[in-house]
Amino acid sequence: MERWKGWFYSGLLMVIVGSSIPVVGLIFLLIEPSNLDVNMNPSFFDYLSRYLVGGLPFLIWGTVQMYTSYIKRNDVTYFAHGVMFIDAKSLQSLLDDGIIEGKGTYMEPYYIVKREYNIGLIRMRDIEDFLLIEGMNIPILIIFKCENIIIDYNIFKKVKIRESHNLTLKNNTIEFLHLINAYFDLRENNDVKKIREVYP
Repeated sequence: MERWKGWFYSGLLMVIVGSSIPVVGLIFLLIEPSNLDVNMNPSFFDYLSRYLVGGLPFLIWGTVQMYTSYIKRNDVTYFAHGVMFIDAKSLQSLLDDGIIEGKGTYMEPYYIVKREYNIGLIRMRDIEDFLLIEGMNIPILIIFKCENIIIDYNIFKKVKIRESHNLTLKNNTIEFLHLINAYFDLRENNDVKKIREVYP
């Protein structure tokens, strides 16, 4: 399944949930007819506040997600919520679309060249070739089971690196750095406000 369809169907599921909440509440009211008496029983107002308002966030969020993912359906990299996925499967399409360039070697690592998109999160997984993240200002970077990643001169709110090795992390500004079994060849000159490290 194309990734935009996954976003679309998850949004559709939220819309269905948001629509079903008022229906379920109405069924509960009909089971006990006295609850429909506005003057005698406050349950009618409970229905309005709990079921109608309770379903509204699901309806709004689901609708926005369906709309955003549909209008970006032809974009293989960026989807609803500004998430960029880089993994072993998507890497070739990123190269074909000219979003990433390079050869994946130490001397010529892969690097992101198209930066005009509003990226809120870069999620990387199972990358073994050399890949450079440089000169970017994005909220969140997540790296899982990767190696040979070079992170240099960036600004992040949060960086989470898990089960990765042969990493380079230098000259970055990071509000929160979370490391789980992350091993570095080089880690220096980073301005980190808060750090949490977990190793076996």
